Amino acid sequence: MGGCVANNKIIVIDDSRAMRRAIRDMLHMSNFEILEAPDGMVGRNLLDRERHNLHLIILDYLLPLVSGWELYQYIQADPLLQKIPLVLMSGYIKGVIEEIPQPWENFEFIEKYFDKTALIAAINSAIAKSRARELSISQFPPMNNNPNQPREFDAVLGGQNSLRNDAAVLGGLEGVKKRLNNPATKERIAALPIALNYGEEGLKLIIKALNDKSWQVEQAAYLLLRDRAEPNVLQAVREYIQSPSRQLNSQIFAKVQRVLSASLKIEANRINVNTDIIKNLHANDLDIVAVVLALESEFHIEIDDSDIEQITTVQKIVDCVIQKLHK
Repeated sequence: MGGCVANNKIIVIDDSRAMRRAIRDMLHMSNFEILEAPDGMVGRNLLDRERHNLHLIILDYLLPLVSGWELYQYIQADPLLQKIPLVLMSGYIKGVIEEIPQPWENFEFIEKYFDKTALIAAINSAIAKSRARELSISQFPPMNNNPNQPREFDAVLGGQNSLRNDAAVLGGLEGVKKRLNNPATKERIAALPIALNYGEEGLKLIIKALNDKSWQVEQAAYLLLRDRAEPNVLQAVREYIQSPSRQLNSQIFAKVQRVLSASLKIEANRINVNTDIIKNLHANDLDIVAVVLALESEFHIEIDDSDIEQITTVQKIVDCVIQKLHK
C-alpha cells in the first residue's frame, strides 16, 4: 500500500469504538488520514463528502440507522464510489452470503475478529479486485448513452442477453421501475440508489417511493433525497417529514428498539430495521416470548401465535405493530 499521496483517506464504518480504534492502530501510516463513522448514516454522509479523496472503504455489515447492506447498495450504484476498494467485515458470514451471493467480485470480505496480517491481506485483495474491474470496464466500455435503453452490463428484458451477476439494472430505467414494483422490500430498496443514474425521471421514482407501503422503503428514499436542492424534491421531502404516518412510524421504531434493548439486554445502537432478532441478536424462544409480552404491554395490542412466527426482523415487528394499531 506504499506510494500513496498524503491526502488519501481511509474511511472505517463500524459502530464499535474499540473495533475502529483497533483498525486505526493496525493501519497507522503517516500518508493516510483515517476517518471514522459510528453508524451507517454518518458513514453515508462521509462517503458523499469525501468521495473524491477516498482510497479505501472498510465497512461493517451490521450497523445502526443505515445498514451495511444498504450502504453496499449505495456504493455500488454510484459510479465514483464503486471504483474505491472495499473491505466488508462481519462476525456472521452467513448473513452476508444470504444478502450478497458469492463470488464477491466487488469487495473483499474479512471475518471478525482479525489481526493486522489478515487485514492487510484483505486490503490488498480489495485493491486487486478494484483494478481488475477497472481493466474490464476499459476493455468493454458502454456503447449506449440512452438511459432508457440497456447498457453494456445491464440485464436485458426479454432474454436477449444472458444475465450477469453484477448487472446494475434490469433493462435500464424500465428495469428500475420493474424492481420498484417488486413485492420484496429489499429489491425496492436496492433499486432506489440506481434510480439516481436516470436524472429527472429517476428522481420522480424516488419521490414516489416516499409513499411506499413499506416504511423502510420510505426511509431509504428519504435518505437519498434529503440533501438535494431541486424544488420538487424539497417540496416532497417537506411533505414527507410533516406527514403523520412518517412521524408515527419513527415513534414506533424507537419504541420497538427500546423494547428489544430492555428485553434482550443489549445496546440500542445494535438494533436497526434490518436486524434479525434470532440471527443477529441470538434470541432464543424464551427471549422471543419476553419480547412479545413487552410489545403487547408497550403498545396495548395482542400478538397472535401466527404473528410470532413472522416477526423475525425489526422491520417485521414494526409492520406487525402498525397493522395491530390500525385494526
